[in-house]
Formats: sequence, C-alpha cells, structure tokens
Amino acid sequence: MKHERRKIDPIAAKIKKAERRWLFAGIKDISGKPLTWNTYEEVKRLQDNKCAICERNSLWGELQVDHDHRTGLFRGLLCVDCNHYAVGTFERTGKYKDRKMEDAIREYLDNPPYRKYCVYKEGVPIAEVVR
Repeated sequence: MKHERRKIDPIAAKIKKAERRWLFAGIKDISGKPLTWNTYEEVKRLQDNKCAICERNSLWGELQVDHDHRTGLFRGLLCVDCNHYAVGTFERTGKYKDRKMEDAIREYLDNPPYRKYCVYKEGVPIAEVVR
C-alpha cells in the first residue's frame, strides 16, 4: 500500500509563512495581536494595491509590511525602495534627499494607512488611535 502525499495548497502555505514571519518579527495590529493575512489584504485594498508613500505598484511583487521598530505596530504597506531605503533614511536622519518624497514620508509616518483603517473601518469609528 502506497502512502499518498498530502497536497499542500500553495496559497495557504504562502499565508501561513507570511503570518509566521510577522509573528517572529513582533509585528502586531492596533490591538496588540499578531498581524494577520486578512488585515494585510484589507490594507492593501485600502491603499489601492500601491505603496503608501510613492504610490507605485510594487516592482518586486507583494507590497512589504512596514512597522514601527520600537513598538512593533503595523503602519502600512510599502514598496521595497520606500520600506528599506526611504523610511529608514528619514528615521535615522530626519531628512531625505528629495523634498517631495520627504513630505510624503513625513505624512505617512504621521498618519499611517493602518491607523486610518482601524479608526474608521467603513466610516465607523472602531478603535482609538494608538501612538
């Protein structure tokens, strides 16, 4: 009798891997719970599948989860360039080489998309803003 291999749903595996990565990185939602795939998808929809800073579609596929490294709170979804370079540079130095991008980064950090999503989901206040 042959053992049948268990078929793994590739989408379910991708979701599980992402949630595990966010859990180990300490990324949490506004209630302090680990970030979920459903929240990721909702914020991606809220951001119209674009980077929250430069408003481009991600060149590398999925938008990346950005979070505050001090608190672990999820802020929004960014492209690779904005997540790894622009926000990091601005947080370290307080400035960025391009004034327009600097203003966009400042606006993003002051009013992250996820905070807007949490406070006004479908126009109804559902949580207090956490800073």
